[in-house]
Amino acid sequence: MNLEEKTKVFFRDRFNYLLILIVLLLLTAPFLRLEGNDDVFLFFYGLVFLVSNVLILKIMISRASRFLTAAVFFTAVFISDVTVKRLGAGWSAGVLILVDCVYVAFLMLFLHYLFRALFNEKKVTSDSIKGGICIYFLLGVLWGVIYRILGFFDPSAFLFQAHAARNLFYFSYVTLTTVGYGDIVPVSLLAQTLAFMEAVTGQIFLAVFIARLMGLHIAHVINRKDEQN
Repeated sequence: MNLEEKTKVFFRDRFNYLLILIVLLLLTAPFLRLEGNDDVFLFFYGLVFLVSNVLILKIMISRASRFLTAAVFFTAVFISDVTVKRLGAGWSAGVLILVDCVYVAFLMLFLHYLFRALFNEKKVTSDSIKGGICIYFLLGVLWGVIYRILGFFDPSAFLFQAHAARNLFYFSYVTLTTVGYGDIVPVSLLAQTLAFMEAVTGQIFLAVFIARLMGLHIAHVINRKDEQN
């Protein structure tokens, strides 16, 4: 199989590995907060995170030269982020917020690409369904990073109950799914606005995406029946 054929195979099922990596990241993230974790686990988590984002770049960029440039840039940003965290210097918080801002822009660009790619599909495939699931998961990640940036600039933006962990990614997914346990509450007007915008976005996406899948499936069935007749 030559390079061109491998590329066609990759773009035919491009969301397989991405979905696996996203789920793996979400499931292993809580163990980062446990005491006693050694550097081996942190290295594994960081490696999976880096690979998943390089895979995102590969999905977006088909031209090899542009992909390599973007991959090198993102790898440099990731290494800088890890280095600053390890050093723990007084200025590290500002650098981490800057990295978070870069990642927000990166996620928004990728989500824009995904929306365009999925809604330009002419028929329902397993890959398009996986792509939609990836979008839903990434929406939670995007808002979680935004909440973290907001918490840096306004520490009183969220009210945490006595037993609640300061986990804004958990809060993001609870808000996205409109569950709302109440252990983390948005207090400031900006936090409240972001929270209800995330909840609305999640519900609109599910409604539109499912309707799109059903419409494409019905159209495909009708066209197939017409061809048989």
